[in-house]
Amino acid sequence: MQTPRSRPVLVAIGLCAIGCFTSDDGLDPLASDKYSFYFPTAIVASPGLTSLYVVSSDFDLQFNGGTVKALDLVELRKTLETLRDALNASAGAKSACSSVQLVHGDRTESLAAAEDKDRIIAPGPCKPLDRDFVNSLAINAVSIGAFASGAVLAQNPVPPGAGSTGARLFMTVRGDPSVTYIDVPDDRSAPTVSICEVDPTCFSCNRDGNKRCNDDHKIGRDPAENLRHITMPVEPVGIAASDDGVAMVVANQTTNQASLIVQPRPASAGIVPHPRLEFFISDLPPGPTDVAAVPIPKFVSASPDLDYQPGFLMTFRGSAEVDLLRFNDDHQSNPPRPFIARAFAEGITVNSSGVDSRGLAVDPSERQACEAACSSDDLDCLAGCLGIPLRLFVANRAPTTLLVGEVRTEITGEAGSKPTGALDTVTIFDSVPVAFGASKIGIGHIIDANNVPRLRVFAVTFDSRLIFSYDPESRRVETVIHTGRGPHAIAFDTAADGSGKFHSLLYVAHFTDSYVGVVDLDQRNASTYGQMFASVGTPVAPAEAK
Repeated sequence: MQTPRSRPVLVAIGLCAIGCFTSDDGLDPLASDKYSFYFPTAIVASPGLTSLYVVSSDFDLQFNGGTVKALDLVELRKTLETLRDALNASAGAKSACSSVQLVHGDRTESLAAAEDKDRIIAPGPCKPLDRDFVNSLAINAVSIGAFASGAVLAQNPVPPGAGSTGARLFMTVRGDPSVTYIDVPDDRSAPTVSICEVDPTCFSCNRDGNKRCNDDHKIGRDPAENLRHITMPVEPVGIAASDDGVAMVVANQTTNQASLIVQPRPASAGIVPHPRLEFFISDLPPGPTDVAAVPIPKFVSASPDLDYQPGFLMTFRGSAEVDLLRFNDDHQSNPPRPFIARAFAEGITVNSSGVDSRGLAVDPSERQACEAACSSDDLDCLAGCLGIPLRLFVANRAPTTLLVGEVRTEITGEAGSKPTGALDTVTIFDSVPVAFGASKIGIGHIIDANNVPRLRVFAVTFDSRLIFSYDPESRRVETVIHTGRGPHAIAFDTAADGSGKFHSLLYVAHFTDSYVGVVDLDQRNASTYGQMFASVGTPVAPAEAK
């Protein structure tokens, strides 16, 4: 991607293809009085929807690294819902914006209607929720290396009672190169308050005096951390984690490799092992870009003797295919040496070229609904659910389309005998035209007129400033959302309150102008549905030179 602000640093980025940027010199990104976020490249909502993690990349090296900020999502949602309701109830945006009161520490102010010139950068009727507002919601923040690209929130295999906070936020950092991780709470047990406000271990990465994550939270830099004595290949970009958080696969873009990170289970009580780089596979197709984990079927989880290796799907910028990689924990060896292997490649033939695939996502909802109706030990019922494929969606640029496919799971073994294994296969069978610059895919829910969540696939088009909401049931694009410049990562905030009324908001990290846009996904709101009605953080236009 190239933005006006990225041109001066192309040389620096090229040099960092060999892993150059590790200096602590330069401006402190957390001390800046101008930016709420800076070239945000990843945004993740906590599983209990109490925190919103925004990862900034420091793409033009103005600072000495990127940042990760945790925002109080509960309080942010209150402000956004007040604004949304005012916009839907008021006869005009001016009065709706001014009716929303914002509290920053000891002072209170009202929003105002946005001027026309501001709406070019940040669409929406009101002025942005500015840096002071963002700071008032910031639960915590740390500094990381430059050029963070992707992020995933993974379960910590170590039980909370054994010294774990329950979850970890992993980020690919191209400038180190490494995967940096932060221990964060698993907030699913406390959905009504921001758990980071009551948990002293929240956001732990052994930070130094400058609030920078310590080297022991940077995976892949120390060859002594693994039996193979390897380090992380350069340019880590996409990352995905298995259901149980044990395995993570990273796409290393310029070296045509994929790395395996494993979170070991504790060998003894009271010892919390660090996740570590265990393996990388080489000679992949050109330009590995993004990764998605294949959810493990409940039939497999209920059959401990079944031979099944968790899978990860990967896209490529230079090859017209989607590959399936398999994780093997190598538990029968002493000592075990986990690895990944390339197991399957599905060619993209529904497009004229099919090369240059970016984001991808897997939807297991139909199979999981079937599994939820089975008892945990009813293998016949769970085996029947394997007949329901997982839906697969890919952003492809040749031509620019949303690709539609599926992942099927088949039981192996002799007929009439107990199954001995299971394997997955991939098929891509359709393409849906979208605007130029397809980049990211997200699966979330809108709320229909009857207060029912409906699944949608959201295709982000970076260059065209649009997000396409695709209905997989009717197989059509239902809504086209207009954003600001450079929409990149997205995250969803969808849940029901105590009365059973649902809400659904879409958060959009805008790379070019360094802010987060908010889209209403509730069809009951005639004035704001499918609209970017708020901006979090003051947008700052890109500079031509550092």
